[in-house]
Amino acid sequence: MPEPGMLVVVDPYSSGSAFARRAKELHGLDAVAVLTSETLPPALLATYPREDFTAELRFSTVGETAAEVERLCGGRRPEFLVCGSEPGVEAYDALAAHWDLRPNSGPSEVRRDKFLMQERLREAGVPHIPHHRATDTETAVAWCEGSGLAEFVVKPVRSFATDGVLFCATPDEVRAACGRLFGRVDLAGEVITELIVQEGWWDRSKWSTRCPWTGSRSS
Repeated sequence: MPEPGMLVVVDPYSSGSAFARRAKELHGLDAVAVLTSETLPPALLATYPREDFTAELRFSTVGETAAEVERLCGGRRPEFLVCGSEPGVEAYDALAAHWDLRPNSGPSEVRRDKFLMQERLREAGVPHIPHHRATDTETAVAWCEGSGLAEFVVKPVRSFATDGVLFCATPDEVRAACGRLFGRVDLAGEVITELIVQEGWWDRSKWSTRCPWTGSRSS
């Protein structure tokens, strides 16, 4: 009987932390973890179940990481590769393409950058949210003032887990949101230099979100 093979999980955090254990329970697969960042929030890093993996690697270059994984797999590529959480999307895509393991189509940054996500929908003729990418506060406010919209959402283009998602009812609130976000470090450990401003709609009396990795409330 052939061996069940090896699973590689890129950034096995949050809900992705269950992949290795379930793959072992259901299919007898051993798993290797590929970690892409050391700057993620401690609460998120704490969801990584190190004991579920036979080995752990730090992503460096595609070639070096792939070679190390192949060494652990007995000199061949892994049979299975999944992305465990959003910070690992780009490394996952690169490894999948390297091994010809059915990678996503199109550029990886479209799956990480919220502005590019909306642009891709627009280009494909799919309904999308009115949006604007801002690199400074005044252009964000000017877009809002000229948009004809009544409510807005402001958020970093590359963060995740509701980090920095701020709902605004006026251009002045948008200005304040930009002041809170520009120059701050996001959950991925990156300085926020770009924001996306989008149309928003919500019942302010019922809306409440607490970021699970920071404990902060966005409102």
